[in-house]
Amino acid sequence: MKIPRCFILCFAFISILILSRSASAYPDAELFGPNDENPPFDFGVRSAFDGFKLINDTTLLVAYAESLKIVDMGSYSLARLQPFQPSDDEDTKGIAGGLAYSSGRNEMYLSQQDGDLLIYDMNDLEKKPVIVTVAEQSVLGVIVIDGSEESLYIADNTKGAVQVVNLNDRSVARTINLTVPGSTDFNLTDGVLAEDDGEIYFTTDVGYIVGLPEGGSSASYVKIGTSYKLTAIDIFPNQNYIYVVDSTTPQLVKINPASGEIVKSGIDISENLNPTDIVITNVKKPNGAYAYVAGTDGVSVVNTFNDEVFNMSDDPDTEREPLPTSAVPSVLAASSSTDGYVYMGFATGAVGVISANPWVTIDSVVFNDELSKLTIEGYFVITFQSDLGGTYQIVSGGGSDASGDVLVDSEGDSSGTVAADEEKSVQINYDDNSRKFDEGYVDIWVFVTSDDDRGRLSTEILVDTPPPVVTIRSAGFGDEMIYVTFNRLTQSDISKYRFYASQDYDEVITMTTPTAQVAQASSGTTQTASVGGLENDKLYYIAVEAIDEAGNVSPSRSVTSETPSPTYGPAELSGEKGCSMLPSAEGRVADIIPLLFAVFLIFFRRRSPCRKILPIILFAALFLVPPSVLAQQEGADISERSVSAMFTPNVASKQLWEFEIKTGFWMPKNEILNEAFGKCCNMITRLEGGLLLQKRYGIGAGVGFFYKSAQAFAGGVHTGERAQERFNMILVPMQLNFTWRADYFSWRYLVPYIRVGPDMIYFRQSLSGNVIKGLKYGIHGTGGIQINIGEMADSSSSLDSDIGINDFFLTLEAQYQWVDNFGKRGLNLSGFVYSAGLLMEF
Repeated sequence: MKIPRCFILCFAFISILILSRSASAYPDAELFGPNDENPPFDFGVRSAFDGFKLINDTTLLVAYAESLKIVDMGSYSLARLQPFQPSDDEDTKGIAGGLAYSSGRNEMYLSQQDGDLLIYDMNDLEKKPVIVTVAEQSVLGVIVIDGSEESLYIADNTKGAVQVVNLNDRSVARTINLTVPGSTDFNLTDGVLAEDDGEIYFTTDVGYIVGLPEGGSSASYVKIGTSYKLTAIDIFPNQNYIYVVDSTTPQLVKINPASGEIVKSGIDISENLNPTDIVITNVKKPNGAYAYVAGTDGVSVVNTFNDEVFNMSDDPDTEREPLPTSAVPSVLAASSSTDGYVYMGFATGAVGVISANPWVTIDSVVFNDELSKLTIEGYFVITFQSDLGGTYQIVSGGGSDASGDVLVDSEGDSSGTVAADEEKSVQINYDDNSRKFDEGYVDIWVFVTSDDDRGRLSTEILVDTPPPVVTIRSAGFGDEMIYVTFNRLTQSDISKYRFYASQDYDEVITMTTPTAQVAQASSGTTQTASVGGLENDKLYYIAVEAIDEAGNVSPSRSVTSETPSPTYGPAELSGEKGCSMLPSAEGRVADIIPLLFAVFLIFFRRRSPCRKILPIILFAALFLVPPSVLAQQEGADISERSVSAMFTPNVASKQLWEFEIKTGFWMPKNEILNEAFGKCCNMITRLEGGLLLQKRYGIGAGVGFFYKSAQAFAGGVHTGERAQERFNMILVPMQLNFTWRADYFSWRYLVPYIRVGPDMIYFRQSLSGNVIKGLKYGIHGTGGIQINIGEMADSSSSLDSDIGINDFFLTLEAQYQWVDNFGKRGLNLSGFVYSAGLLMEF
């Protein structure tokens, strides 16, 4: 039973206390579980608390000695996932000094008494923390985070300084050495951020408060009293004032954080000796902000509105008595006013609870048929009790704010009443609440409301249901294959999908050996699976079912049907046989030898379909030999001309070469390719280079690249249709260009040109592992215009002197290519190519 701790235990007095609890809603009494245990809770803390931080209403971080724990304050148990322990590694070992948390970064910070700082990623708690050496062998203490959450201000009690750590690069940004008046030996005991004023305050054990502006390097000092030991500090929720705890008097001192001046001193808490910590929190009924101060005699409660210290004793002849507690509290933390709890860390390592809320306990959760989990057509019975009578609700998921889904019981009710200190059992059927349960571990909350005060407790259950029936979106065919597209299931424990194929409908429903299976995709709304090894032009039934990680299978299989058929790409439909001769040239004389050898072989293969391209290959081989190789005998002359050009300012270098990169759209003439790729727009990119003669005549070569994938064409029973199977086509066009440019005038803004020359295109088509490749040849004609960008911008001379480029053109051109082996059978790659590019003359 939950009652205020007192020394007179009688039934009448307990009744009076319960009535008094109903009159106020602020945390005003320590709570006790059945048999006066749980609370206080034993979470395995075996020494004094060095850190006690509530980061939200249900998550408490505690640090002690060389250990760090996370406590779930919803279920009042250790969280399922615990952080990497400092004691587990030589690099991270060290006694805890201070603890802080950044909500923006979702990081936890632990200072240590050997000068190190450990930074934990809360998204990956089991990972070894980042270690920052702040100050070797220094005793680090309390941590304060600045308002932007970019810097930590850490007390260094060895050097009498504050170490500022930059959280962006994990380094010590600066050391602020402190000079407390009249003292060289002092410790920083606590700290707080006055966010509205951009000031950080630390208390000392020599009677001074240290003020540091955010981002600054100098400190200010407020004297409370040189003989006073200041142990704790906290700021009002509205940021207007600060309370400082003086444990010597003992008293509270009220500070204006904007000016750093003392507003009021002598707020008497002397009935609570040796105060060690303070927490200020908003409360309700009455609405306001109350301060809770931990000391040897319990917890003092102060109304911050008028600085009144409440008398929490039952004896009317006493004043300012603290709230009695079952052990000596050393640290405090408070949840939100809507949650209404103050937590005490006792010197024994236990955790106590102060509240006016009903205290809820869950006695048991029992599943049907002696199972240990909730499943389809199953149920669980939850038995609980409350020390105050009221209205209860049972909620799935959410948090302590009752934001989850309210469950209905076996009677169809979403709420009910519970009497004080009497067990209540409620049956929850899965089928009545199926949409309110997530797969896996789920928090089940019991909320009891009495006189607008809401108590709560959560427990965890395992929901393990079979995957739902898979919804098939569509089925497509391929060569000896069927493709099935289905809705990807969103349950967290889906493992894979099994597929069964048969020409008999009844058999596909009962088959035990899957034909294929695919793993659950990590994202997306749909998935597509391929079922192969089938016979073309035969109707198949395909069944699919889902399997979760526990091996549960969908209650039934979904079935679709389709007929696989042979598939073809444009190459097969065009009667293409391919060509095995694939020339190469890389600009070195040695590379011409194997090329000429290939030409020699082709010469004797009179029936080769590629023999007519010999002139093109020979010409390309000779053209692609670099001029530097052909001019090796003139090396000295070339060097002299080069040196002369380098030291002749403002004289345009002689134009010998041009280089162009361009991209455009190929519009194939062939109907098969048009149907496969569409008439527009099939992007192709090319690189071209060549030799210029008198700026008007040119000879050059180019190479390009084209890639596209499209649905294959079907044969058999699906003739005339497009398969779901896809083919890939790669084209590498190669050209020789003979160019004439209308470059006859000094005014060179627009230069028309025409080009003609032979073509050779390497093609490669792949479909279902089958590859057809070869060469196609023909000729092309081009017309275009070059727009002299350098001339218009008047930058041609600077380009020439800086990087050797005489002119810089934007090119626009239209080309028609006849590439069909001059009318022979096979792929017809003819068509228009419209492109734009950038051309450089140098």
